[in-house]
Amino acid sequence: MTTGRVMIQEVSAEVYGIAFHSYSFPIKENSQVIGVLVVGKSLHHKYELLEKAATLADSLVQSTKAIDEIANASQFLNETTQEIAETAKITADKTKEIEKVIVFVKEVSKKINMLGINAAITAAHAGSHSKGFEVISKEIRNLSGTTAASVSEIETVLGDIRQSVDHFSDQLNSSLLSLNSQSAATEEVLASMEELNSAAEMIKELASSI
Repeated sequence: MTTGRVMIQEVSAEVYGIAFHSYSFPIKENSQVIGVLVVGKSLHHKYELLEKAATLADSLVQSTKAIDEIANASQFLNETTQEIAETAKITADKTKEIEKVIVFVKEVSKKINMLGINAAITAAHAGSHSKGFEVISKEIRNLSGTTAASVSEIETVLGDIRQSVDHFSDQLNSSLLSLNSQSAATEEVLASMEELNSAAEMIKELASSI
């Protein structure tokens, strides 16, 4: 203080029980310092603001981490759902291929049946000399009937599978749309949280400069 300059220092709460800025103004007479005027400015609001800003920053960091984990889980679920949807599409395509084979088998069955009928007609014309032909004709027609029945059962099962796959695919597509919307919303929230984090840091810096 003998220098005659104004002195400003921060006094911690440990000294007088409350933190404050100390402003010491020299009192001069004939260019000589004969006294000092000390003024104190409380730093209570500053530290209170710093504490709240720090708490806000910590909360925002934790929230950002949680939202980031949700975003990662949502992304993983999205990718998994897309893979399942692709598998469902492949299954549907395979079902269509099987249906083509069934159509072919039905045509063959019809031809076998016609062969059986022709064999029966031939056997009838041959009379008593066609016992073996008659047996063959009967077996051919039995084969045709069995094949037609099996094809019909397979068609029924395939129809149920196709209906289930189509329903499953519709649900997956709806889920994908929902997941994409959620992912976009989560990204927006993350961006907002980052802005809030920056704002909290600015508040801390401003509070420190008070």
